[in-house]
Amino acid sequence: MLTVQRQLFDAHSSACRYKWLDGGCYSNVWEHPDGHSVIKQGGSDDGTLAYLYWCYEYQQACGKPMQGMPEVYSLAFDEGRGYVCTMKRYSDLDDSWFIAQGIRSYQRECLLPYMAELISKWAEASDDVFGYEMINDLHSGNFMMDGDTLIMLDPSGHGGFSRSQLSGLKRHLCEGPEHFALTLN
Repeated sequence: MLTVQRQLFDAHSSACRYKWLDGGCYSNVWEHPDGHSVIKQGGSDDGTLAYLYWCYEYQQACGKPMQGMPEVYSLAFDEGRGYVCTMKRYSDLDDSWFIAQGIRSYQRECLLPYMAELISKWAEASDDVFGYEMINDLHSGNFMMDGDTLIMLDPSGHGGFSRSQLSGLKRHLCEGPEHFALTLN
């Protein structure tokens, strides 16, 4: 399905000058022509959807992302079809950065303190809402850098979510406004 979605987006994006950057099992990423943001498009079975939703709502409620969390500008979700997310563009990273930092494992207790806190908060939220900790896809390809800050982009593999489940993640935000601006079609 993502191959078809990529072909459709490629046809549109060539006119808009988006550049395809990367893709995985569940999603594809294109660089926005401004060079400072990306568009991530994925299927409704992409576990990243729930994480990005939580990040987006956290930012809306708290006014800024938690350290290590991606800055999500917009997120639209159509149940059963997938999502489109616009977020800040980050710098690539590979295993050599983790080795240089003395990090030998991607388990939360082995990472930097702010990243361990972010992983723990996401694990708590996902366990409460979905019944399990959605920390099943931690590897160097799912982290990037923002200056000298490690950013966790994609901690969760396979998923599948309803609107009501995603809305349940709002219980795990800092105090903030009652209204959240996510588009749920």
